Amino acid sequence: VEKYIVECISSVQSQTLNNIEIICVNDGSTDNSLVFLRDLARDDKRIKIINTLNGGRSSARNIGVEKARGKYIYFLDGDDFIIKDTLLTLYEECEKNELDIVYFDADSFCEKNDLKDTNIKNKLKFYDKYYHRTNDYSSIRSGEQLFIDLHTNDEYRASPCLQFIRSSFYHINNLNFYEKIIHEDNLFTLRGMLLAGRVKHLSKAFYRRRVHSNSTMTKPESI
Repeated sequence: VEKYIVECISSVQSQTLNNIEIICVNDGSTDNSLVFLRDLARDDKRIKIINTLNGGRSSARNIGVEKARGKYIYFLDGDDFIIKDTLLTLYEECEKNELDIVYFDADSFCEKNDLKDTNIKNKLKFYDKYYHRTNDYSSIRSGEQLFIDLHTNDEYRASPCLQFIRSSFYHINNLNFYEKIIHEDNLFTLRGMLLAGRVKHLSKAFYRRRVHSNSTMTKPESI
């Protein structure tokens, strides 16, 4: 993700909630991602870099959570970014309502070069409104009830990047990601939602999801 990592981390550095730790797990990258991370960390003591052998996305997230000391946990993929008031808004929402998890939406986009690729253009059409829920889920309810409501309306989405999670809830329920599988987000999100006692959804696209040819969601699946 060397093409995107600076934009990604910069979007976290510029958050209006600045009392945060920024944990970057370098999962055995073979490009220049680590070089860019070190440059960013040199000027920002909130950035902590963890180097590991390549173990996959689940392993990387689990390692990051193990090192995290914050009251809340948030996952951000290295090729995406978040808008400026994301973390403060989610933090205040969780504090005010004593939530285990707050869910939210995303906007999808792709770069001009990728728009020349017919496959990516078609994928973008699919994802354009995919992460927008049109129904209202703003009242506090159990995670189980939210799952039923979302599933009934065909608006259940499994991305870990669209949820802000209380650390104590995460650890008590051992919500770690199952390792060495792809689409690990399906198991993780379902478990978390069914275990959560107090959740809600904010109808705002805090997340910017990049659709491109090297993404897990767009490349052809192998056996």
